Amino acid sequence: MSNVLRYGSAKLFASDSAQPNTLKALSLVNEINFGFDANRENIKSIGSQKTFKTFLEPPKPTVSFKYFISDLDNEKFFTMPTTSFQAYTLRTPIFTGLKPFDLAFVLDKKGRDFDKISVYDEVSVCLMTNCVLTNYSFSVNKNAVTQVSVQFQGDNIIFKNFKNILDYDDLIYDSTDLQMTNRLDFQINDGTQEIVENIGGAKTQSRVNYFEFSAEIPYKKLYDFGQLYHKKEINYPITTSISVSAIISEFIQGQIQDMFCNDQTNDFILIHSRLECNKKENFKSGMVFKNARLTSQNYSLNTSSFLNSNLNFELEIDRNCGAYFSQHVSAQETLVHESYEDASSPFKNFILEDGSNSKILTEVILDMIASLKDFRANGACGV
Repeated sequence: MSNVLRYGSAKLFASDSAQPNTLKALSLVNEINFGFDANRENIKSIGSQKTFKTFLEPPKPTVSFKYFISDLDNEKFFTMPTTSFQAYTLRTPIFTGLKPFDLAFVLDKKGRDFDKISVYDEVSVCLMTNCVLTNYSFSVNKNAVTQVSVQFQGDNIIFKNFKNILDYDDLIYDSTDLQMTNRLDFQINDGTQEIVENIGGAKTQSRVNYFEFSAEIPYKKLYDFGQLYHKKEINYPITTSISVSAIISEFIQGQIQDMFCNDQTNDFILIHSRLECNKKENFKSGMVFKNARLTSQNYSLNTSSFLNSNLNFELEIDRNCGAYFSQHVSAQETLVHESYEDASSPFKNFILEDGSNSKILTEVILDMIASLKDFRANGACGV
């Protein structure tokens, strides 16, 4: 009887620029889909009735998966800027400098739970090469559970046993995945300024029960004669969308035609954390979305619910502005320590490599809530 390949006997890995010959496990993945499209074109010649159906370009592999958010380790594998140094000091928006990497779908051929594998030559691998991020979205529900959906496009899919696959000679995975976040600190603007303050409408502060961010990343191919695969560059600016849902109890005075003179931009802060059993809050990651513009608002009420408002925003991300993500650095993490220049400062500096073997980042332990709020008020992006 053949083995059944199920979710426990499979794991998703990504190549890491900091350790070129290894594949590292992605965390908290709960759904994955992959495959390819092969487009044939009709080729005809004058003077002949024969039609050839042939490939003029290579098949297009696609990979999509979902995972619960934690401390942005997955985003780091996607080559997104995720350190607080990149976000606060360098003011580097997300999607800046994205680079292709490899994704590997790994199966234990005997159908065992993957965390019990000890012999790697019994593992089958589906390797998707040179994957670039084409879609990134996430939603937060009323229980503060954040699920991310991503999609990638690659150059090729290779099916082989692990020991024979290209230059990879090691799999790295934890015996247990990271724990997903279960608490969210959410702020609109400065915490008091309403989204519709200048035009009238529903109050939303402290009543939001759903948040969604979605970005489709456009690329332009740098074509070169005689090449099968072509380099891709992000085509800025990237137009993204934000959706917010809130329960409404009262309205603010105003009229929507005032948008012509008072077209307000809005900022959002999200801080993901986990409330442990000892009631201690363990901060994981933070996000800032700057200068989102309201595009629509709809109200709904029925006999079995409260008055609800759904708001949609457009957010433009370029090389200097838009959205910023930051991992939380805790004092307990094992990093290389160096003394801080100001001995009276409560902050501590740590040295981090950015994975390129050439740059060193100085990471500082910060109060994430205070830092994100200060960055929102004084960071990049002009109105």
